[in-house]
Amino acid sequence: MKKIDTGKTLTVLANFGVIVGILLLVYELNQARDFARTEFLASNRLAFQEIERDMMNPDIAAVWTKAAVDPNSLSNAEVRVMDAYLINLYNYWKQQWIFEQEGFLNPGETEAELINDVPFYFGSTFAHVWWEELRSTHVLPNELELDALIDKVLADADPSANRKYIERIQRLVQERVSGRAE
Repeated sequence: MKKIDTGKTLTVLANFGVIVGILLLVYELNQARDFARTEFLASNRLAFQEIERDMMNPDIAAVWTKAAVDPNSLSNAEVRVMDAYLINLYNYWKQQWIFEQEGFLNPGETEAELINDVPFYFGSTFAHVWWEELRSTHVLPNELELDALIDKVLADADPSANRKYIERIQRLVQERVSGRAE
């Protein structure tokens, strides 16, 4: 009969326990990461909804429209309203960028959102000028890549896009009301 070496058996069981413990730790870390990602996405969507909800305020909507249609007529207070609105958008994109760099978002998600959002939100001469001014004073090293992405999207963006959009909607509504459009 073969004799069982208790020391070797305990060593094997201990090693097995360590391996199982490491696997459980990896599993828990992945769950924590998934939870953090889900929490980030939820808070990020809420932040974006807040930015959009701000636009439902008639006073802010009027300032945004004035910035799109007639930026030269903005008062100092209205310039400040637009500044706050645009910096909130920038901070939203920055937060998303940071989370992408940390691996919580898939590579390219922020760039895809910028390609979609920047032409609209920065679709006015005011926003283009605002961005140029921010860029001339804003040189934080960890944000240069994000800023370069925004620059790339803005290079192809029409600075009169929002004015044209507003005018087009107004014209189409007018045509529909007057019965000329189907």
